[in-house]
Amino acid sequence: FSEEFQTAYPNFRITEILSVICRDFNIPADLSEIRPFKYSVDERSRGKVILIPGTTVKAKMIQPSVWLNLYQELKNMGIDCLIAGLPERHKDTKSLVDSGLPHVETQSIEQAIDLISCARAVVAVDTGLMHIAVQQGVKTIAIHGKCEVYHRPAKNCFPIYTNSFDRPRSAGVPPALSLPPSYIPSNSDYPRHDYAVV
Repeated sequence: FSEEFQTAYPNFRITEILSVICRDFNIPADLSEIRPFKYSVDERSRGKVILIPGTTVKAKMIQPSVWLNLYQELKNMGIDCLIAGLPERHKDTKSLVDSGLPHVETQSIEQAIDLISCARAVVAVDTGLMHIAVQQGVKTIAIHGKCEVYHRPAKNCFPIYTNSFDRPRSAGVPPALSLPPSYIPSNSDYPRHDYAVV
């Protein structure tokens, strides 16, 4: 944990909660330090960026149009992308798959771990699969709504950009992730706030 996190939440131990979750899913994991889960090679994601738009928390969502723009920009740069998630459980994932974005089905957490572990990088909202990507040591861009963000002290986990007018966009951050909040279309289903990219 970062010192920031420990100071803000002195009695909160996320590793204890994650250990219980792992036990519930029969995932062998020692969470006392960041060590990747065991995984099998999944060639479908090798060299590709995995986009993970799905979350069950409305405040963490970004509009499908932003994902479509990001996908197109990465494609224009010669970077292949895949959508991961379950369209039948998340309307935004379904919308993106219906729009023609390439999708890989992952019906189990083990399949998701395999897919993510072999990816070039992951771009995700704040969701469980994003945390798994960090755990696996995969380069990860996590898009957080306006909130306090505590990042793990890992080589692949550090703040690179906050979408505020007082900070410049970091080099290498695709323009689709650097839209000012006023550009993101207003819709009652989506929160209206800045986004932090971590």
